Amino acid sequence: MNFVSNPNSLVGSIDVFDPFFFNLSTASKLMEEALQNFVASPNFLSNMALVFGENHDYRVLQPILQGTGVLSLIEIAPLATLNGAYGAFSRDTNKIYLASEFINSATPSALADVLLEEYGHYLDAQLNPVETIGDERRNLC
Repeated sequence: MNFVSNPNSLVGSIDVFDPFFFNLSTASKLMEEALQNFVASPNFLSNMALVFGENHDYRVLQPILQGTGVLSLIEIAPLATLNGAYGAFSRDTNKIYLASEFINSATPSALADVLLEEYGHYLDAQLNPVETIGDERRNLC
């Protein structure tokens, strides 16, 4: 799948009062809070094994999941480029793609849910050579 990314970096100079950036940064914070709670849960290791398989030492991921820095993984694309999906992950580019129209219209909570789903695909790509079957978002947090 070919994606068209926003030529403006998300990490560069951004108007923090822009609603687009506000939605995205708020959603990122909500996602990171959900991941931190997940990592701190007593079921963290068993849930990770359930989602991504038992062949990994998930304790090494705990610090990574606590400070995800998800904004550096995101590129923005038109909804049509994503075939109508609000978000997607590409193993080829190792990037999370979000539909600009969705960012503009979604609540931060709905956007965080999509980010969690796509971040689950990102984690899966880091851990497994073949995509894991299932809903990473539902099982992850």
